Amino acid sequence: HSAIVSGIGDQIEPIASMSYAHLYGMVAFPDWNVGTENAYGRLDDFYRDGYPVEKEEDALRELKQMYDTLVDKEQAGRLPNDFLPPLLARYPQYKELFALFARARALAWGITGSGSAAFALFAQGKARKITWPAWVRQVLCLPDIP
Repeated sequence: HSAIVSGIGDQIEPIASMSYAHLYGMVAFPDWNVGTENAYGRLDDFYRDGYPVEKEEDALRELKQMYDTLVDKEQAGRLPNDFLPPLLARYPQYKELFALFARARALAWGITGSGSAAFALFAQGKARKITWPAWVRQVLCLPDIP
């Protein structure tokens, strides 16, 4: 079952289940590391004038739209993450990585949590081969690609 969990984990809203059998993921680990503590510190500096989506209802609407796009097996593109803009300013290589994901026919991509790894979701059998830049030190495929 799928749900959107908000608040302090006490607000649970069931949503249409997605068949994950049609998806697989890749996680690319760059040469640099981003510590969670450092990432949170950079957020406050970067968003001095306010965060892009400050209202919970706006964030939930954005989440549902992305989820519905993936349920329909359509390309959602880059998934929102407040940690990404400060990371892009410091590591513009993410743009190159996201372009590779898009050209490889990923349905969605982004960074994991506060970084530094990036991920992409693909429909089974739809991905094109990716030639990784030298600064990508490891790639995991989940589940393993046959």
